Amino acid sequence: MVTGTAVAFGLCALLGAGSAPASSDVEWSANWRCDLEGRGAACGASADLDGDGLPEIVVVRYHREEGGAVFAIDGRTGRVRWRRVIDRPPYGVADLNQDGTAEVVVVRGHELAVLAGSDGAPVAAAGTRGIAGALAVGDLGGDGRPEILCASGIDADDSLVALSGSGLDVLWDRRATVENGPFESGLSHVVCADVDGDGGDEVLAAENGNRLVCVGPNGAEIWGTTLGEKSRLRPHGVVSSDPCVFHLGGGFRGVAVGCFAGALVVCDAETGEIVGRTLHGSEAHERHIGRRRLPSFIARALRETGEPVSNICALGDTLVFGCSDGRLYAVRAADQSVLWSFDCEGTVYERCVPVEASAPGVRAILAWDERRVYLLDAATGREVPSSGKPGSGASAILAGDFDGDGGQDVIVVGALGRTVTAWSLR
Repeated sequence: MVTGTAVAFGLCALLGAGSAPASSDVEWSANWRCDLEGRGAACGASADLDGDGLPEIVVVRYHREEGGAVFAIDGRTGRVRWRRVIDRPPYGVADLNQDGTAEVVVVRGHELAVLAGSDGAPVAAAGTRGIAGALAVGDLGGDGRPEILCASGIDADDSLVALSGSGLDVLWDRRATVENGPFESGLSHVVCADVDGDGGDEVLAAENGNRLVCVGPNGAEIWGTTLGEKSRLRPHGVVSSDPCVFHLGGGFRGVAVGCFAGALVVCDAETGEIVGRTLHGSEAHERHIGRRRLPSFIARALRETGEPVSNICALGDTLVFGCSDGRLYAVRAADQSVLWSFDCEGTVYERCVPVEASAPGVRAILAWDERRVYLLDAATGREVPSSGKPGSGASAILAGDFDGDGGQDVIVVGALGRTVTAWSLR
């Protein structure tokens, strides 16, 4: 699978199930700092934009009042190579024309625009017929040629469109079932992943808020599963995270998805059958409500609609995710039992990033909220002793070798999207 965020998680293979826990001190060393104009929530990806064999950094930032922008940043020096204005935050990064350099797909008005990775020049464009609510890039045919998936959101055509990565030709168009309800309709949370292990990607998406669908390379629905109730008081099936595919022993593939009211739902990736559902964050929310004198119906509404589960990171047989009760959870994928939880100062919304800490193969993860960056032992959830690390929170974090020295580098995008800093972990 190739998406705008997938590159950041390529180090998952380093986290074998038998790895030793991180225990020794880790030293953070600042390499460079890049100041960006403006502000806004930011996300990022890394890819080789110029064909030199080293990844560059793509930062996408959006602010409701100031609008959005995409930046391409040199991973070795922190120099901004180019900047382009965009209208909405969905984006994708992939080598669409197979020339050895990646392109950047962004939203401009009611169209998708493909920008050359080297200089940001427009390469191609295609109309979206409505508001693009989600983007993903994947290899649907398993032939090495990426396709672009665009989901139109509310007030649009409520459709999922597949386009060829080379010419942006429409391959198929799947309309969502029209449904009125208290939550957003249409298609959202689009992810490309090899669900059946045949070497090609399928498409996973949330339809009408509470139905998870798996769509094949030709646009036909393979399976669809209603995750739960969609009422305002009991939204345990209303999707709040991107679907996450994980693997267990015996060839089992599962799909984990986070929902509101603290629900983690696990489905069989082959059939869509729900094989597990657990609730998280309810105790903390109960305590919070208990300190306030509220009418019973208001307290019930707050209790049952709180704690959306955030984007999930799969580390072998473990699923790690944040919840809006301020905790980070690690659960066993097989039975959804909690292995550990960690109290954060804020809320962790994005997937954790696996990193090497202290020694090759050591299991550690980076998590972050708007206040702090956390380096945690993936086995126990305890903070790894470290010195010199960033003193504030982040909007996005990437990991990899950005300067070509063979060491572990970490890119931290500041909480307001105004700064990008590069660090080495030793």
